[in-house]
Amino acid sequence: MRAYLPLLFPCAAVLLTACGGTGGHAHVDWGPGGKNPSADWAAYYASAAYRLQREDPRIPEDYDEFRRISMYPITYKVWKKPALLHARGEKLVKISIADQRGMLYVNGEIAMDFPVCTGKDDRTPRGSFRVLEKQVHHTSNIYHVSMPYFMRLTYDGIGMHVGYVGRDPLSHGCIRIPKDACMTLYSCVTPGTPVEVE
Repeated sequence: MRAYLPLLFPCAAVLLTACGGTGGHAHVDWGPGGKNPSADWAAYYASAAYRLQREDPRIPEDYDEFRRISMYPITYKVWKKPALLHARGEKLVKISIADQRGMLYVNGEIAMDFPVCTGKDDRTPRGSFRVLEKQVHHTSNIYHVSMPYFMRLTYDGIGMHVGYVGRDPLSHGCIRIPKDACMTLYSCVTPGTPVEVE
């Protein structure tokens, strides 16, 4: 096996190139100055910036600092302002397809910022919606897969739920959210809560 190890890395590079090289991230505007520091994702994953993000688990209390230091928006980190999460008042969820991020606003302030995974090939509809219903245990009628903590946005099956979150749009149309963030969001919203997808 050791004899083949030197061959693995060139093969991996060829596969990355064959699969698109950029991982389909060309649409994401991230990094210092709003520019992707490298179109080569293999190079990004080997970079000091990526290692720093992996090795530094801290999440700043200050939201602006969080956006500055956490490789925003591609970070998997979730930012929360606990004092706002369950405060009374108007709540709004915003989903950015371009950034693959979601935000929960409470009384106009950001209470949580979290990664999402929207639909491939623009399958997630854009526009203004409301949470129609909530189900802790939900199964897709079409794909027959579990969609925990489901928050329905349309009557034809689009909603927000716990699921695998890559940093590219990968779903069949739903908005996937990491479990911890999704459970928090589920506990904060109610039927009628507005959701804007842009």
